[in-house]
Amino acid sequence: DTPDSVSPADFERQMRYLCQNGYRALSADELYDHLVRGIPVPSRSVVIAFDDGRATLWTVVYPILKKHGLRAVSFLVPSTMPETGIRPTLAEYQAGKRVSLAEVFGADLSDTPSITWGEARAMHASGLVDFQSHTLDHALIYFTPEIVDFVNPAHSRGAMKCHKQRF
Repeated sequence: DTPDSVSPADFERQMRYLCQNGYRALSADELYDHLVRGIPVPSRSVVIAFDDGRATLWTVVYPILKKHGLRAVSFLVPSTMPETGIRPTLAEYQAGKRVSLAEVFGADLSDTPSITWGEARAMHASGLVDFQSHTLDHALIYFTPEIVDFVNPAHSRGAMKCHKQRF
């Protein structure tokens, strides 16, 4: 668990509620079409979104989405994603495979806290998880109450650098 996460049991309960009460999860394209082009969406439409592509998106969230046939949108940070590896999932644990709950639930706190490219490909191929860009490297942008400059072509790539830092 991280401070901004919901427990797997609570997430399961929330997804079950959506399904049992006739909610439909929109893709990013459907939301865009609705907001920009005015294309109507069914009543009881929701967007289920996840930030940063944390490892539990694969180990916990994806099996629950799959179980309930719900779609989600995840905003990825590609530079944090390992090239290889497929971790065990909640579904494998529930099927009695030799998987520990610590592996499944603690994936965000592991040495590789982001989903892998293989996991992303598998989720994308299922049609249940739509990936969008977050940032390339989730750089920290330092700021102060005093404006010292604006982002402009003279700034280098990466984190903005302030000339005066007061913390």
